[in-house]
Amino acid sequence: MDAAYYYNLAHDQSNEKNWQACVNNFDKAQELDPQGKLIPLGYLYINRGNAYRGLGEFEKTFDDFYNALTVAPELAGYVYQRRAVIYQKLNRYEEAIKDFEISAALFLNQGDSKNHQMVTLQLDVLKVIMLQLLNEANRNLNI
Repeated sequence: MDAAYYYNLAHDQSNEKNWQACVNNFDKAQELDPQGKLIPLGYLYINRGNAYRGLGEFEKTFDDFYNALTVAPELAGYVYQRRAVIYQKLNRYEEAIKDFEISAALFLNQGDSKNHQMVTLQLDVLKVIMLQLLNEANRNLNI
């Protein structure tokens, strides 16, 4: 079996949220095709990073996202968007806002209005959440 087989199998397992099997098969695909001649390494890193996110292994997620940026800078909009979602989940809101803004700008510059709109909405929602948290904190301090 070749790298493409394991890459596609990992995608199927991702759809099933079978995260560990997904990571294992992306690893196998990369092992069989380390130069990315048969499989797109940028997408492999993004998708394996998403699987690591499903496992709660955020540092490995960040490592794979960094690698995706290195081998496929044209995918940066997707990488920054996904990283922003993780920062938000980790309550690292300032970093999330920064990455959402970068992602939105990249999509806008690429003429990708659909993804630009999606990321802008995510950014707006995060800002509302932050405002609610600030208001709640102020109420708790009787300000």
